[in-house]
Amino acid sequence: MTSWRTLGAESKHRALVPLGVVVTSLALLIGGSACSESKAAGNSASGAMGSGAGICGDKDLPDCPLQNWMKATLRPYLNAQDTVRLAGSLEQLAEKAPPGYAGWRETALTAANAARSGDLSTAKTECKHCHDQHRNRFRTERRTIALF
Repeated sequence: MTSWRTLGAESKHRALVPLGVVVTSLALLIGGSACSESKAAGNSASGAMGSGAGICGDKDLPDCPLQNWMKATLRPYLNAQDTVRLAGSLEQLAEKAPPGYAGWRETALTAANAARSGDLSTAKTECKHCHDQHRNRFRTERRTIALF
């Protein structure tokens, strides 16, 4: 039997998704405006799933999906100074910008352009800027949700 601790983040996310459906269904059964109640219930359920607290990203836990992708993709390209692949991956990251994260796409594209021109110092600065701007919110809202 597989334990909760040994499941990967994606499996845990899939296991938690039905919770949002249950919460929404209960809200509809209890009454009130179906639209506002289900929307509120859905938001709180997705917030709980997105936080990742105790599921991924912390010490002794598996990496969260985006964290894993960055470690497996961006870090090796950066370490190898493979500016072509780094630029392409940063462009992919720009296209996966979550809704409502202003500046994510633009910062990733700026980093990609810097990498493409061989300016890894600027690429790193842009990455840091994006992390500084979005990391805390992303961890709270979307940590367990795969972008790729």
